[in-house]
Amino acid sequence: MNDLSTPVSPGTGSPTAAVLAVDGVVAVYPAPTPLGTLAALGSLLGDAPVREQPRAEVTVSAGPDGPVLTARIGTRQDAGAAATARSVADALLLQHPGSQVTVRVSRIERVVEP
Repeated sequence: MNDLSTPVSPGTGSPTAAVLAVDGVVAVYPAPTPLGTLAALGSLLGDAPVREQPRAEVTVSAGPDGPVLTARIGTRQDAGAAATARSVADALLLQHPGSQVTVRVSRIERVVEP
C-alpha cells in the first residue's frame, strides 16, 4: 500500500537522494495516488486491501512555467519541521534551478534518547 509505512530506497544522484542528505530528514515517502487513496479507503472499510507498488518519492512533473518537484518527508522533532522543509526545498532547487518546489512534512519523528 502507498502509505507512510513504506519509504522506498533512493537512487544515487536522484532528487530523493538529495532530500535524504538534508539534516533532519528521516524518510521520504511516495506521493499519494488515486490507487493508493482507494487502497487506504478500502482498508478503512474492511475490504481486502488494494496493493500498489511504491513509486519514486520525489515526483517531477511538467508545469506551465517549468518542472514541478514535490516531496513528502518525515523529519526529526529536534530538527524543526519548517527549517528542514526549507532546507529540502533549497537542496532541490540546487539540483533543479528554476523549478517550482513543494515540500510536505508528512511525519515528525520523536527523538528517543538511548
